[in-house]
Amino acid sequence: PARLGLTATFERPDGAHETVAELIGDRVYALDVDDLAGDHLAPYDIRRIEVDLTPEERERYDEKQGTFVEYVREAGITFTSGSDYRELVKRSGNDPAAREALLAKQAAREIMMNAEGKTERLGSILDRHRDDRVIVFTAHTDLVYRLSERFLLPAITAETSAAERRETLERFRDGTYSRVVAANVL
Repeated sequence: PARLGLTATFERPDGAHETVAELIGDRVYALDVDDLAGDHLAPYDIRRIEVDLTPEERERYDEKQGTFVEYVREAGITFTSGSDYRELVKRSGNDPAAREALLAKQAAREIMMNAEGKTERLGSILDRHRDDRVIVFTAHTDLVYRLSERFLLPAITAETSAAERRETLERFRDGTYSRVVAANVL
C-alpha cells in the first residue's frame, strides 16, 4: 500500500522529522514558503529580534539548563541527530537522573520561550504597526492565549474549531480584525 504524508511544517527543531522517512519513505516533493509568497501567500518579512531575560528568568534558566548539560556531559551523550534525543527520552523511563535532566531542559525552554521581554517587545511592535494588519506566530499554545489576553487579539491554535478558525481568518481578511495571534497552525 502507498502512503501519503502532507504537512506545512515538516522540519522540527527537535529533529523528529527524521523519523518520517522510516514511517512513510523519503520526501518526494517540497515547496518552499518563499516560492508561494506573492501569489499564494501575502508578502511577508521575518525578522529575528533578540531580547534579554530578566535577572530572575536568567537565574532560573541557567539553573535548569545547567542540570540538563551536566547530566548530558556526565552520561557522555552527544546529540548528532534527533534519534540521540529519543534515546535520552527512552533512558528517562528508568533513570531518574535522565528524567530530571529532561524536565529541567523543558523548564529552561519554557522560560526562554515565554520571556517577559518578548511580550514587552511585541507590544512596542504592535504599537509601531498600529495601522498594519499583523499575524503574530508562536510555537506555544500557552503563549498564544497569554498574548491574546494581554493585547486583546483573536487567537488561533490547534484547539480552535475549523468553523471558528475560518471565521477569524475571514474577519482578518475583510479588515474586521487587524491582528491575529496564532500557533504555527495556519
